[in-house]
Amino acid sequence: MPNRSQRHKLEIHGGPLGEAPPVEPAGEWVTVFDKTAEFVASAAHENGWGGYSLAATIPLALFSETGGSKIRVTLNSGTQPIVSSAVWLGNCAGSWCSFNGDQVQLKVGGATTFNIPANTDVVSDEINFTKDAVNSLAVSWQFTDGAGNCDMKTIAVSLVPNGKVYFAAGALAGTENKSSFNVESSSWRMISKVELFVS
Repeated sequence: MPNRSQRHKLEIHGGPLGEAPPVEPAGEWVTVFDKTAEFVASAAHENGWGGYSLAATIPLALFSETGGSKIRVTLNSGTQPIVSSAVWLGNCAGSWCSFNGDQVQLKVGGATTFNIPANTDVVSDEINFTKDAVNSLAVSWQFTDGAGNCDMKTIAVSLVPNGKVYFAAGALAGTENKSSFNVESSSWRMISKVELFVS
């Protein structure tokens, strides 16, 4: 075992046998969509979403920047905890909320299934993804069956110009074709911020 002096030398050179430490890519996180202030100001919320899946589209025109190599989103709850069993995002296939095939599943704390405590914002783990410069962004999520009181804070969908939220019963968040999401909501929910890692 190396003594303290030898260990110090190894640490300076990046690790055992002089291995270089991993190099983080140069770049920065850029907020490209942000409705945090609107959510903070809102007292509206809706419950009873356990067993449902929802899909939302954020129009390309609302993005301050596209591209990037990674993405993360801020999700929020209402007056009761949310039990989320899946969240997916991807570039839209045209104007509808269907994915075009590049969808990725989000995680929080390394898990695809997670709880959001009441009145709390959580930031998803970063994941490799590039926002194209052509289509809207689709985000879909589903809530654990039996969590009928699942509660989400809401804002008027008009505060997200041309944004859409649809829902359907069942575990459908990861499906590429969202044609079964045929009921439109008048409220925007759960997604308050989107960030891209841009070089």
